Amino acid sequence: MRSLFVRFFSFVFLPSFLLRAPRGVVCSPAAVVCLDAVCRFDFVVSRRQTMTYYVHPSGTTFNVALSGSSLVVVGNSLRTADAYRDVIGTVVDPSHVITADGVPRDVIVVNGQFPGPTIEVLEGSQVVVRVTNSLLSEVTSIHWHGIYMRNNNFMDGVPYVTQCPILPGQSFVYRFRADPAGTHWYHSHHSNQRIDGAYGLLVVRPKSPAAPSPRPYHGVIVTDWYHRTGDAVALRCGTASAQYDGGRFTGETLRSPATRHRSPDGVELTSMSYVSSLVGGRGRHDPEALFPLAVYALDANRSAVFRLANAAADFSFEISVDRHRLDVASLDGHDIRPVTVDSVVVHPGETVDFEILADQSVSRYWLRARTLVSSGSDGTTGNGQEALAVLEYRGFVGDRKKDPQSTPRSCTESLPCTVFNCPFEYYPQKFNKSCRHVNVVSSRLDQSFLRSEYGLSSETPEEVFLNFAFVGGSSVNGRKFALPRGFDAVPSAWRRHIAPCNATLCGERPCRCTNIVSLPLNATIQMVLMNYQPVHDPANLPSHHAVHVHGHAFAVLALGFGMTRNASSVAPNPDIACDGPLCSSPRWTAGRRVPALNLADPPIKDTVLVPAQGYVVVRFRTDNPGRWMAHCHQELHFLKGMGVILEEGDPVDQPRPPSGLPSCGDFVGIDEVNDGEITKEPTTTPKQGVIVISLGIAAASAVGFLLLGIVIALTLLTAQRFVLTRPSRHAGRNTHTLDNSGVSASLL
Repeated sequence: MRSLFVRFFSFVFLPSFLLRAPRGVVCSPAAVVCLDAVCRFDFVVSRRQTMTYYVHPSGTTFNVALSGSSLVVVGNSLRTADAYRDVIGTVVDPSHVITADGVPRDVIVVNGQFPGPTIEVLEGSQVVVRVTNSLLSEVTSIHWHGIYMRNNNFMDGVPYVTQCPILPGQSFVYRFRADPAGTHWYHSHHSNQRIDGAYGLLVVRPKSPAAPSPRPYHGVIVTDWYHRTGDAVALRCGTASAQYDGGRFTGETLRSPATRHRSPDGVELTSMSYVSSLVGGRGRHDPEALFPLAVYALDANRSAVFRLANAAADFSFEISVDRHRLDVASLDGHDIRPVTVDSVVVHPGETVDFEILADQSVSRYWLRARTLVSSGSDGTTGNGQEALAVLEYRGFVGDRKKDPQSTPRSCTESLPCTVFNCPFEYYPQKFNKSCRHVNVVSSRLDQSFLRSEYGLSSETPEEVFLNFAFVGGSSVNGRKFALPRGFDAVPSAWRRHIAPCNATLCGERPCRCTNIVSLPLNATIQMVLMNYQPVHDPANLPSHHAVHVHGHAFAVLALGFGMTRNASSVAPNPDIACDGPLCSSPRWTAGRRVPALNLADPPIKDTVLVPAQGYVVVRFRTDNPGRWMAHCHQELHFLKGMGVILEEGDPVDQPRPPSGLPSCGDFVGIDEVNDGEITKEPTTTPKQGVIVISLGIAAASAVGFLLLGIVIALTLLTAQRFVLTRPSRHAGRNTHTLDNSGVSASLL
C-alpha cells in the first residue's frame, strides 16, 4: 500500500524532472495504479509545445533541437547565448521533452504528459476524476471509451448530449464504476481535440477470484499525426470551409479524388494527406533524423503483454513485430480465445491486447505500425507510412544510439502471412497475405452468460438498420448529425436544444438534424451497421468506417463485405436492399437468406469496422437507460455528421442526474434593456408609434406627479425604517436599499 501511495503522490505532486528515466532511453511511463474501493485522480488539461524543455530547475522553458542522436538546448531571440551560456548546448534527457515527430507544434496534454497518464483501477471500484480545463480559450470534455456507465450516462463525456462542455478555468468531476474489466482508453470528445493529443489509457483489472494474477504489460497508443492543430485540420477539410485553390484541392490537408490513398482492395482509405504517425507519443517525420523513439523492454524467453489503443483521427494501422508472432488475446477489453497471427489491424477507436514470446537473440527489434495504404504493384502496404518503436531485450549491450537492424518477415506464396481484423475480404494474390476476420474468433465468456447478457437466445430481436456512409455527405441513414445547441438534464428541457429531424423531408433528400433513434428498454436489439452507397459519387467514394457505440458492448454475429467489381470499385453487398439513393430505410433483400449468425460464442466489442459497401450484424440488450452516441470514430467523418443518438427507454426511465449538474444553451432575448428600463419592441408602424409614444408620455407625466406625492408622504412616515444609500450617479436609474430584514427594496 505504501508503494502505491508513493507512486500516486509522485504522479500528482512531483515535477517530472525529479522522476528521471535512464539517460538516452525513452521508456513507456508506468501506469498510475489504484486498487482501492474509491480511486481519485486529478487531470489538468492544457497545451504545451513540442520540442520544448519545460523542466529546467530555474523554471525557464527552452527550445530544443536534434544534434546527431541527442536533444540539445538551443537559443532564440529571448534565450540568447550570452544570457544562457550555461544552458544552451547542453544535452537534455529525452523523457523530459515532448518530441512527437520532431516538428514543433501545439499539443494538448493531461498533467503535462503526452499521451496522458495511464490509470489502472480494479473492476467495480468507484473512479473519481476531477478534470480541470486549463486551456486558454477552448472548452473540453473527457469520454471514457469502453466504460458502460450503467445508469450513469451523465458521466459519458459527450458535450451537449450528456453534459455541458467544461469551460476554460472550470472543473468537472466524473464519477463512475470501473466496468467492464479490460483495456480501455479516455479522450476528449470535443471537436478535433483528439487530433491534438488529448487521450490516454484506462486499464481495469478483473476482480474475480478466478482471474489470473495481473501481469506486467506495456501500454501503447498509436496515432496518426499532423503538423497543424485539430481546428486548422478541420478548416482545411471542409468542416468549416474546404481548402480549395482555384477550384482544386491544394493537397495541403486534403487530397484530390484521383490521388487519395487506397487500401489493397482498391477502396479509398481517406481523403486526408498522410503526414506522420506516432507510437507512444514519438515518431520521426524525417526518417533520417534520429529523434528518440519509445522503447519497451523484453525479458528473454518470456512472454510480454501489450495493451494497445488506436487514437488516430483517420488511419488504421497494421501492428507487427519483426521476427516475432503475435498472440491476440483481447479486443476492446473483452477476452477471446487467442489467435496467433503475424500482424493485427487496429482501426480508430479500437483496443487490442496481444502477447509476444521473446524467443529471439538478445537484441533490439522494431515494432511497426503501418497504414493500410497500398504502394502499388509490389505487394506491400504502408508505402513508407509507418511509425516505429523499439523492443529491447534486457541484457542488450550494443550501441543504443543506433537503430535496430531487424527487418519484417517476408510473406511468400509458400508461407503467406496471416493478418487479423482485415477491413476487406481478402488481399490480392500478390501480397501473399491471408485475412482472419473479427467475426470468426470466439469469446472466452461462458455461453450461458453470453445468451442472457447479449440476447443471443432471443428468436425475435428488434432489428434496427443504421447506414453509416457518405450519402449526401457524412451521414447515418441520410441524416447528417447536428449537435444540440445546449444541454439540460431534464429530457423535455434538453429537447428544446435539438434540431428535430423532419421525417418526410429527411426521407426525400439529405438533411442535417439531431438524429435520434429511440430504443425500448430491456429489449434485445439486433443492429445492422451498414456502409452502403447505392449511387456512385466520384467526390465521395465508399470508404471503411470504424463505428463506436457508447454505453454498451455488443456481440459481433456476422460480417458481410462489398462486392469487388475491379481494382478500384466496390458494389453494395446484395444481402441488403436500399429503398432509394439515400438508403434511409434499408431492409434484408426479399428472397435472400439472412446471413448465418454466430449465436454460440461471438466476440464482444464496442467498436467495429464496417467495410465499404458491406455490413456488420451486432446484438445487445437495452439495459442501460439514457442517451448514447453511436458514431464513426474517424474524427472528421463524425464532425461532418456521421453520428446518431441512441435514446434508450422513455423519459421516465432516464437515470436521475447528479445534484448540481450544470445546464447550458442559447440565450434568446425578448425584451430590450435601455438605460435601466425594459422597453418592449414597437408593434405599430413608425407613424403610429410617434402618436402612441407622445400620448404615453403625457399620461405618464400626470400619473407620475400623483405617485410622487404618495411616495414623498410614505417616505417621511417610514424614514426611520430604512437605511438609505448614496444617490445613484446615473440619473433615471433605480436606487436600491436594504431594509432591516436584509431584503432588497427600491425607491422610485
